[in-house]
Amino acid sequence: MSFGPLNHTGGERRLNVAVTRAKEHITVVASLTPGDIDLQRTGARGVEDFKHYLEYARHGEEALTRADSEPQMLHFDSEFEEAVYTALEKRGYDVVTQVQSSGYSIDLAIRHPEKPGKYVLGIECDGAAYHSSKTARDRDRTRQAVLEDLGWTIHRIWSPDWASNKERELDAIEERVSDVIDGIAPDGGASTVEVQPVEVDAIPEDERGGIQDSLSDWQVPEVNTTRDRSFDDISRQSLTKVISWTISEYGPLPRETLFRTTISRWKISRLGKNIRQQLSDVVLRMNNKGDVALYDGFVWPGDRPDSIAVRQNTDESDRSIVDIPLEELAKAGYLILEAGTKMTRDDLLLEIARLIGYQRTGANIQNRIDSAIELLLETKCAVSQDGETIEYRDIDADERLLDQIYQ
Repeated sequence: MSFGPLNHTGGERRLNVAVTRAKEHITVVASLTPGDIDLQRTGARGVEDFKHYLEYARHGEEALTRADSEPQMLHFDSEFEEAVYTALEKRGYDVVTQVQSSGYSIDLAIRHPEKPGKYVLGIECDGAAYHSSKTARDRDRTRQAVLEDLGWTIHRIWSPDWASNKERELDAIEERVSDVIDGIAPDGGASTVEVQPVEVDAIPEDERGGIQDSLSDWQVPEVNTTRDRSFDDISRQSLTKVISWTISEYGPLPRETLFRTTISRWKISRLGKNIRQQLSDVVLRMNNKGDVALYDGFVWPGDRPDSIAVRQNTDESDRSIVDIPLEELAKAGYLILEAGTKMTRDDLLLEIARLIGYQRTGANIQNRIDSAIELLLETKCAVSQDGETIEYRDIDADERLLDQIYQ
């Protein structure tokens, strides 16, 4: 990742000069989020400090309470940890070992598939003697509570359970990862609420049909398969062709979805670090040439579309909330406001969730849709006089939302 002088030795000193000269106030305007900066692609201290500075600018002192770091090489404290690591890698997860977080070490951590630099799950591998040692259990219970207060989700594996049924333990991790991404609490309901109906007159019944006419069904991206091949034998030209076609047919798509769809062309199922890096390089090159547009973790068509499609989840195919661009969620909100003129922020959030196809909203769904509502307000596609009631504006919302991507 190129950040000019920050990539060079001493770049952190230039950053320090830039951010410490203001006497009263600093306003940070950025075209990327801290999560867009992947520290796996650079070892520059200046870039690392820049990422942390953006996190501080965005989250305030909360960003200072948790600092994560990874070792440069794989390190295992036991053969059990190594076995779990290998099995998770085979299932396609991007796993790191011995992540240090605010003074604590986590055995294994699974990187978030769509947010570089973020982790979706921390995994602790407990040896056979763990359950018989009350001292160890009490110590780790306190340690886990601290990590969870810092935002980690921790999953524990006991080695006898692993030895007894490895696949069951892997399935449990897979389910936990999916739940965390979807915002579902471990008990199935602590962080979720039922989507409640809005006021009866929020969207008149005779107007709902008009909204439905503006929607389409989400389709899982598919490409025709060809003969099996090693990824190293696939030319960049072939990769570019498949990526271009996939985005033209199904875009915008999250990078992870695009990558997995692309390699399925050659019946490759595992998206390892090397393949992910090479595909990232291809997409970045296409973005620089204008063949695609990279924005906020999503890949859009290179040619600016006339409008933003709002795609509903179906029984046959659905998407996690993080796999839906904010601009698409914002467009859904605009369609709802267009039909109902105005409604409370909470009602609008629930209506967007229902329109996309969610019957339950966890914390992740609520937070992401709330960000989409904020985008509507920032782009002046809607207005709020009191911060609570959101009002419709008769304006070309597609143009304003697409301006965020195609600048």
